[in-house]
Amino acid sequence: MGPSKWAVSILLVAVVFIHWCPVAVAKDKDYYDLLGVAKDADQGTIKRAYRKLSLKHHPDANPDDKSSVDVFTKIASAYEVLSDPDKRRKYDLYGEEGLQNNGGGHHDSDWGDFGFFNDFFDDFGGGHRQRGNRGQKRAGASILVPLFVSLEQLYSGDVIEAAHRKQVICAQWEECEKPCNKCGGSGMVITTRKLGPGFVQRVQQQCTQCGGRGKIPSGDCSGCPNGQFEEVERMLLIDVEKGMPDGEKILFAEEADEEADKVPGDLEFQIRTTASDRFERRGDDLYHKMNISLVEALVGIDRLVKQLDGRQVKVSKDTVTIPHEILNLPKEGMPLFGRSGFGKMIVEFWVEFPPLLSDEQKKTVMSLFSTNQPNLKGDAEKRNETASCGEEEKDQPNPKGDAEKENETASSCEEEKDEPNLKGDTERKNETASSDDEEMDL
Repeated sequence: MGPSKWAVSILLVAVVFIHWCPVAVAKDKDYYDLLGVAKDADQGTIKRAYRKLSLKHHPDANPDDKSSVDVFTKIASAYEVLSDPDKRRKYDLYGEEGLQNNGGGHHDSDWGDFGFFNDFFDDFGGGHRQRGNRGQKRAGASILVPLFVSLEQLYSGDVIEAAHRKQVICAQWEECEKPCNKCGGSGMVITTRKLGPGFVQRVQQQCTQCGGRGKIPSGDCSGCPNGQFEEVERMLLIDVEKGMPDGEKILFAEEADEEADKVPGDLEFQIRTTASDRFERRGDDLYHKMNISLVEALVGIDRLVKQLDGRQVKVSKDTVTIPHEILNLPKEGMPLFGRSGFGKMIVEFWVEFPPLLSDEQKKTVMSLFSTNQPNLKGDAEKRNETASCGEEEKDQPNPKGDAEKENETASSCEEEKDEPNLKGDTERKNETASSDDEEMDL
């Protein structure tokens, strides 16, 4: 290459450097730093980080902090860019200036034949880690982890931080390998089999020494002192969305342990709802068992139930309540997962009866629920006594006139019918016998 060509190359690099320097200096705050995520973070991680920060810095949650509005606005702007693949790519390449100018003079096509610079910045900027090997390599084993959450967390939504330790392949492992001496680095070996006189068969099969990789460990390696694999810890942000049902899975793609020549499997968290002392979840509804007194069952109910978000929900009823009666409260159940709206709250009333009543309490209850004087004898028994009264007097001798006797009998029976029968059977029989004796003496 002549001096003129070297000069042109140096000039081109200088122009590119000067052209990009203002962009780097002009950046106020990196969007990745605002959300607290790495530049190669996937969309799930970015979304969870945004949800956590937006809940923390929301102006409604910080009414006394005026700066929260500005912080919340910046977080929202960062999420708007990084959650959009096209905007994120432009931001990684051109910074905020490129977004404001819609790519401006920095669009890929404007570099003409110098597209190698685009490739360079694609690799350098991060956030676009390629997963093209997934279709060529086998997937490793996935991991399923139970995630125990409360009904309160499922009602309001939550972002949970979890430390995840995983096995990864040492970054310098390729430097610690050498070509397999059995297959020569091809990963395949050819064996010859004799089938008979003058006939042989050549079979190609996977190398048993390297397992088809073509490489084997070279021995002691300073780059990977712990061997091919090492353990790392990553902080995961698990986004628990409102109304998630029990058993729902939250996926972290390719976050399982790394294995040689395999794409890492997925890490999944499965929702497991812990028991609540106030509610039982029934689909999208919340069931609440309310114990009420006998007085409340008779005269009415006016109670407050603490909702899962801390609100007080009024439960009122001014009519008589029978045991196990159900009251439905619309829109007081669980949020509908993936949809708008709420289920209902189901309140079942359990009436608590007193174990026993004193004699005084019994009289009070009887007086409250009796419309006439207490009739301790049944109606049938009362009618029998009345009929017996007429029959007994009919059998006695009649010194008086028939008409006068009939009037006295009718009058006597009517009086007994109207009087409360508060005396015992023995005393009543004695009085009847005494009355019969007096009439016989007349």
